[in-house]
Amino acid sequence: MKMNKAFGAFTILLKSVLIVLSVIFMTASASCGRNNNKPGTADPPTLEPPQPPKPSMTGSDTIWNFAGKMPVLPGNEEALFTYIGKNLRYPETAKINSVQGRVIVKFCVTRKGDVKDHQVIQSISPDLDAEALRVIKTIIRFEPGYQNGKPVSVWYEVPISFKLQ
Repeated sequence: MKMNKAFGAFTILLKSVLIVLSVIFMTASASCGRNNNKPGTADPPTLEPPQPPKPSMTGSDTIWNFAGKMPVLPGNEEALFTYIGKNLRYPETAKINSVQGRVIVKFCVTRKGDVKDHQVIQSISPDLDAEALRVIKTIIRFEPGYQNGKPVSVWYEVPISFKLQ
């Protein structure tokens, strides 16, 4: 009787190990057979050199996503955040509802330094979005961005943080 119980426990253990091994084998054989390249090729992927930034449009209206020298507010890069900090007003409804976070505003700085096409690309709430846009729309002039020594239009993104103290 003791022999029969021990043999039964051993059989259950053996079946469990066989099930686990068969699952591993099926998974391994299914994933090893995959090849996203052309059939019959086993060449490792080649690394391409990084490409220069591409404009978001073509022609004389080209707006770059990145330029060799990005636009700056006259003065320096910190001048923009100083200006935003001095002019930003926390909306009362957002204070009452304890709404806080970061709004990201995107706009175009033209090759002449004008600021246009303001838009919110990361929103928190209508009140905070509107306040972020209001402050950014008061900025009318940047030093333009440059690509290969020439002034170009560039998209510019600004994170504006709203934090209750």
